[in-house]
Amino acid sequence: MKKIIEILSNDKFPFIITLIFGIIGWGIVHIVDRTIKLPIIEYSISEKKISDNIYDLIYTFNNIKYDKKFENVKIYGNANNNSDSIIIIQPIFDEDSHTGNDVTDLATKLGGTFSYYFHQLQPKGKVALHIRKYGSKIISFRYSAKTPILMMNSSIQTILLKNESATIITLIIFCVAVISIYLIRL
Repeated sequence: MKKIIEILSNDKFPFIITLIFGIIGWGIVHIVDRTIKLPIIEYSISEKKISDNIYDLIYTFNNIKYDKKFENVKIYGNANNNSDSIIIIQPIFDEDSHTGNDVTDLATKLGGTFSYYFHQLQPKGKVALHIRKYGSKIISFRYSAKTPILMMNSSIQTILLKNESATIITLIIFCVAVISIYLIRL
């Protein structure tokens, strides 16, 4: 405890904190600048057991780009087991975010596989596929598109890309607060 008090009372402490947060801020900006150039669709999967051997899965596909729409993206799903059967496939989307298959087209795709076609996924657009199925929880998917894209699971890169401004502002406020507290203490 005595060592921590010595460190906090050091004259250079606020400058060291500012330097550390400056390096963290630079790292965040560097990661975001590198990631923003990639054509990324972020996906996430949530699962919920409904009853014995019946699962609800929500596959969410999110265009995290501010300036790029993706065209002609096709998602292919496979239940990985011949005994698995897909009961319901229903898209959940914001009307302005994309154009794709009709619900009636999807409802007929029963069995172990399905496909879903996005004509367009607008910038910041999102679509989710609600899938109810028998059998194991996992449905693997693959995709094809008119132009190369990268499907990326939610990660530190996608979180930073979506929240870059808030993260940088938080770091700035924290640095200003540390320096202000230090100056008040003088």
